[in-house]
Order: sequence, then C-alpha cells, then structure tokens
Amino acid sequence: MKHIFLTVITFLSFSAFSAVTFTTPPVISGGSGNFQISFAVSEYCDVEVAIVKLSDSSVVRHLGAAVLGANPPQPFTPNSLSQTLAWDGNDDRGNVVTTPLTGLSVRVRAGMQISYEQAIGGNPYAFNAQFGINGLFLSQSG
Repeated sequence: MKHIFLTVITFLSFSAFSAVTFTTPPVISGGSGNFQISFAVSEYCDVEVAIVKLSDSSVVRHLGAAVLGANPPQPFTPNSLSQTLAWDGNDDRGNVVTTPLTGLSVRVRAGMQISYEQAIGGNPYAFNAQFGINGLFLSQSG
C-alpha cells in the first residue's frame, strides 16, 4: 500500500457583502490514482479547486472552477454546499504526475472577488482614441 501525504491549502476571501467559510474543511481520501477531495462552504459562492506543487505553487491539475448553485458545470454538484471532486492522479495534459505526492497540495479557493486595478495602455493620440483603453488588468483578492 502506498502512503500519501497531501497538504491542504485553503484560501478564503471576505467581502463586505458576505463572509464565506468552510463548514467542512477540505479533506483528501483515496489513493493510487483514485483520490477524492471533499469540502463544504457556508453559502453559495464561486470556488476553484486545483492540485499544486508546494515548491513553486504552480498548478499541476485544474480540477474545477464554478459558481455553486443551480447550474454549476461538472464536476460540481448542483444545489449543494457540500462538494466532492475526483482526481485520477494525472496532470492537465493527461500524463501521470511524476512529482512525489508529498510535494503536492490541494488548493481550494472560495468566495473570491475580482476588482479593477488599473488600465493598461491607452493612447489618447491613437486612431481608436474614442475607445481609450487597450487592455485591463484585473487582480484577484483573497
């Protein structure tokens, strides 16, 4: 039997409108390419779940991102604050993860906000000056 140690990293973002909390913290179970990540939040919100490397926080596998409620995409359960997602042990390209599992963690983010930070570019002397903004930079709080 192969022993696995995955660290759970959770991120919560608080806004003036709501305070999302984990009513059940993220838990990892299973093994040998058949992992289950389960958690529950206090209210419907947006969530993101990924497997990341501890060494550089790069994402190995995106498991899902959605706004919980009536119509979330797969693999999320509709109308449920309690969620369970499966991970087959592969990366985003379908290759078996070769990083030792002790070097990986599960990141669960809930209740994130995106806010305007600054405009990028924008040349009032350009031909398309009536539009004024060539790009936006958004940052994630939380």
